[in-house]
Amino acid sequence: MRFIKLRSYQKKPIEQSLSAIKQKKFFLFEAPTGTGKTTMFIELTRQLLKQGKSVVLSTFTNQLALDLSEQLGVSISAGINNYFDPAKLSAAYDFIDKDDVISYLKNISSPNDYLLHNLFTSVSIENKDKSILAFLIQADVKQPWMTDFNAKLIVTNHTYLLAKLRSNKLFNIKDRALLIDEVDKLVSASDILNEHNFSLYRYRILTKRVLSDVEKSNNSYKGKQADIKALKHNYVKCKHLMNSLKNSNASDAQNIVIRTIKPVNIKRIAKESLSRNVPVFEKEHFEFNILKASIANKTNNKLVLSKEKGYPSFKTLFTDARWFLKSYLWDKSSNGIGASATLRSSKTDFLSAYKMLGIRDNYLPMTVIHSQFKRKAKIYIANQSAPKPTSEDQINDQWIDYITNTVIKTNNGKNSMILTGSFAETKRISDAIRSNDPELNIVEAFQGSKIIDVIREFKTNGGILIAPKPYKDGINLPGKELERLYLSKIPFSNPQSSKYLAMRKFNDNYANKQYRNETIRSFCQAIGRLIRGPKDEGNIYILDSRIYTRGRLKQFTGFLSEIGQIQEQVI
Repeated sequence: MRFIKLRSYQKKPIEQSLSAIKQKKFFLFEAPTGTGKTTMFIELTRQLLKQGKSVVLSTFTNQLALDLSEQLGVSISAGINNYFDPAKLSAAYDFIDKDDVISYLKNISSPNDYLLHNLFTSVSIENKDKSILAFLIQADVKQPWMTDFNAKLIVTNHTYLLAKLRSNKLFNIKDRALLIDEVDKLVSASDILNEHNFSLYRYRILTKRVLSDVEKSNNSYKGKQADIKALKHNYVKCKHLMNSLKNSNASDAQNIVIRTIKPVNIKRIAKESLSRNVPVFEKEHFEFNILKASIANKTNNKLVLSKEKGYPSFKTLFTDARWFLKSYLWDKSSNGIGASATLRSSKTDFLSAYKMLGIRDNYLPMTVIHSQFKRKAKIYIANQSAPKPTSEDQINDQWIDYITNTVIKTNNGKNSMILTGSFAETKRISDAIRSNDPELNIVEAFQGSKIIDVIREFKTNGGILIAPKPYKDGINLPGKELERLYLSKIPFSNPQSSKYLAMRKFNDNYANKQYRNETIRSFCQAIGRLIRGPKDEGNIYILDSRIYTRGRLKQFTGFLSEIGQIQEQVI
């Protein structure tokens, strides 16, 4: 484990964290971009291990967990279905070039290389095929090289940690120090576990595979023709539904699906046909049954259209995240240290983060770390009368012209980034800027492109990077690599997501407050792309005039003043 020289302002939160663990308390600290949150967690882990304590270090994604594990010199601990089974890889040849798979297997050097995430980022595969392939090749049983949860140091992701605590009533981590990076993302992780997703595209693909196995089976069992008839019916009807439901509302669409898809005798098919695809098909059929049950229970379901093809799927959320986290995480822990770049919803708000996470008592006052370097951003805000879209999905020519003209007028040849609201908006703005100034180098994020590849191209060639909201997190472009940042839209959360629909079922005021707080945190993460260290400087342009409505300007300017100076000139 490498030696770390701490900055003066990093020492206090580490001391407070060690004290909280000793007192068996929960403690949160906000560490804005550039303050070295990862460094503090690594040093805190080192000191706890030195004291002889066992540690669980959790973060939101496998990629972040991998970054931490590499710096700590351990393998990550993840759920079995995060790994692929080498014996199943022949099923991958329908989706990935066989030579790529063989080459990847030859270069495996650590347990982390068996992660589906690492396989998918190392070979060429379409986004729409990843979920199907994951179903087909994921590991079913624990392998010897998988990290055991009894190790002295566990580096894991939030979803796996919560799933393990939920699945085993006797399992707890009261004898361990619990460190949680990106602690605000625990809410999203609990939603992932509570959310059931039935995909018509996935169901159709798996139905086709099982149908093929049954037809090829030499066993002429009783009921075989009935099984073939039901599978053929569902396969044909799913294709029709995938296109016909695109313009339906969730209530109508789910009822049509339930009426259309016929029951399938999965147990008989598994027993008689010996289809190797039945286990994964059974999982998807279980999601279909969850959808049926949710309709009977009058649970709010969300109809979601895939980004690639617009294919429909249904999401069902049953449990409030606060109750889930309290029951399965905090009640099974004796302490907890959490940090994130943005936890407050206002400069004086030090309690809402605890409430959001379901921590009701036994906690210490939250600390906010302020970096010691002067933040040199100049911040420009849209004129109140500037064109604005009426919704997140609307893209009109007048508004595109306003964004395009502002960028061309203020760019001044500096490396720039435009954060947009969607891939469709990214394309419209990219095309408009190219049309106005063909000499500018535009790096456009396309659907299906890997963030790491897009960022590498931008770092190599410079110019103007145009990308949607996912690019607001975890991207480091220091110094002259980024000197202009444009927000075409405030990164509002989706008020109709299954998460907020579930919250409103219990408490409408709480749902509205969480919606506002999440929008503020997303906004802070977005503007944090520009100023991340003492040598960073440049201009931030907020081009969404909706900032003037519902008191948002006052809420946002408090955070803006922490990273730079708001200019009197409007744009």
